[in-house]
Amino acid sequence: MEQSSDRKIDEGRESGKRFRFGSFEADLGTGVLRRNGRRVPLQEQPFQILAALLERPGEVISREELRHRLWPRQSFGDFDQGLNTAINKLRDALDDSAANARFIETLPRRGYRFVFPLEPEGAKLVMLDPPPETETPRAPGIGNWVGRYILYSLQHPDTKGDIWSLERQPEGWTARPFLQTPANESMAKLSPDGRYVAYVSDESGRPELYVQSFPSAAGKRAISSGGASQPRWRNNGRELFYVEGNVLISVAMRTQPDLSIGRATRLFAHSAFAVSRDANYDVSPDGQRFLVPERVGAQGNERMIRVVQNWFAEFRNPQRPQ
Repeated sequence: MEQSSDRKIDEGRESGKRFRFGSFEADLGTGVLRRNGRRVPLQEQPFQILAALLERPGEVISREELRHRLWPRQSFGDFDQGLNTAINKLRDALDDSAANARFIETLPRRGYRFVFPLEPEGAKLVMLDPPPETETPRAPGIGNWVGRYILYSLQHPDTKGDIWSLERQPEGWTARPFLQTPANESMAKLSPDGRYVAYVSDESGRPELYVQSFPSAAGKRAISSGGASQPRWRNNGRELFYVEGNVLISVAMRTQPDLSIGRATRLFAHSAFAVSRDANYDVSPDGQRFLVPERVGAQGNERMIRVVQNWFAEFRNPQRPQ
């Protein structure tokens, strides 16, 4: 048993595999974890737990399997304490937590599972220059900006509309895909606490609203069933609004400690909702008032609006009439 465990570890080292997830890269050949190219201190046993999880992403790795792999000769009590300590050290290195798992999910009495999407081998991170502190970065189809993340949409010839994220790092902005499927995904909106993404996808044959955890893209939940567009969170995260046809709908939501979806309520209809692709309305902090664009005056009686650019230059012109 002990020799089998050692052989598995050696095979992982000899394979030289590298796994990228978020801003991290784990090199199984050297046993090194890096974040944005910088080495992260991590002991042997926590790294081997990470390697076991990375080799089978999305699968539950039982505590007993980890025991046979890393602690074949220890008693149950010593192993239990050693595994808990190693998991805590691994989570510290990844800035992760059991309560709000971003990378490693704990399944009580079962084991652990790696839940963050791995980047394909050979993929390269795109580093963008950071914008000025007072200016929001601009990208095609920006969804919204919460904390250090921006979500935006990109078109791809194979996967159609995709949702990407920009994460602000000390070295710049790191771009990576959040959702890349054969369906069209768009209109992504991060919840105010940054834990969930509401987005529209046509995977069912028509645009519907879904919510998934962020940044792991796990636990997809359907919100609408009659078509959806223009999602927007209330600023406290307790409501999610969207448009069905020309009707604004409110869905009661809770994002702490876990996602909870409540009753949907049809609020009101407005012609402006039927002519916009992205959200063209806003909601007051208390969720009781809405700002919606509306045509003023009868059709054909619109007044011309004259826009003057660079008007301040006239004040620097000494020849301007008095």
